[in-house]
Amino acid sequence: MVVGEEPSSETESRWLIAARPARLTSSLACCDREVRSLNHRFVASPYPHGAGPLVRIALHHSGDVGFRAGRILLGDRRVEVVGLIDRSPTDDHDGRLERVDDWAAYDLVLTDDTAPKWVVARAAAAGMSCVTWMDGDDDGVPTPGAGIVVLCGANLASGIAPCLASHEVARAGSVSEITVAWTEPGSPLRSGEPLAFPDPVGGRWGRRQRPNAFVAPVPGDWAGAMVKITFSEPDNRSTRIVGVADLAPHLEAIALAAGALAVGSGAFQPGLRRPADAAEAYLAAALGVGLDVAAYSMSADRNDDGRPKR
Repeated sequence: MVVGEEPSSETESRWLIAARPARLTSSLACCDREVRSLNHRFVASPYPHGAGPLVRIALHHSGDVGFRAGRILLGDRRVEVVGLIDRSPTDDHDGRLERVDDWAAYDLVLTDDTAPKWVVARAAAAGMSCVTWMDGDDDGVPTPGAGIVVLCGANLASGIAPCLASHEVARAGSVSEITVAWTEPGSPLRSGEPLAFPDPVGGRWGRRQRPNAFVAPVPGDWAGAMVKITFSEPDNRSTRIVGVADLAPHLEAIALAAGALAVGSGAFQPGLRRPADAAEAYLAAALGVGLDVAAYSMSADRNDDGRPKR
């Protein structure tokens, strides 16, 4: 690969798109090798789709991400009602969308506010858990009271990407190398770490954010996250890549909605939490609301066409 050129899209041409849970098959075959669907290995969420207690969610949205998250939640049977904070709906969606008059009438608060401290504080005062799209820290977010969950960073970079990594590490066994990456808006780099995202994001250069984690600036409306993991098996060394790619606001909305459903299901312990603290439940929720995951595996004892080496 030459510095200054776009990374090769050869890997992207072999991505397998995992079906949503409703259409899930146990495995997908390609080039005489079997690639296990990511969805197939998830631990069941505490409340499977359509079962368990219904959740009442108060939504404070300040932008497109929150608006889309509300739409996603209205389409989920686990949600009893979505209440709008400081807004009046023009359509009540058969009684499932309403204006919030009393915060305490809801199970949790969801917000895409870029300065969510006031939302978290008001939710805590009402004895409610809260899910924020923005990352939080110990200084920026009030300490939750007893029995309250504050889930910060329900987004692509802090939610979907690290949870994909946690899931892959848990299933891989002996891990020798791991790379986690996500996109952010910006001008493409002309050198750096070569990263393979699913189409339409494709091959990109990334810059190191922290050890084993990279950010790839991408222009336009598309976004993605990927995990590349190399692990050892008896007499074999294998590499697996999983990733997601879609419109940026849609991916962010899925990440935010998944946080609300995971918290509503009781997946997180009380306190200040991150999505990776309950990675399986968080990813199961994301898959349940429409996250499509691509997967590609390659083995050191096979050629690029999938045939065993001689």
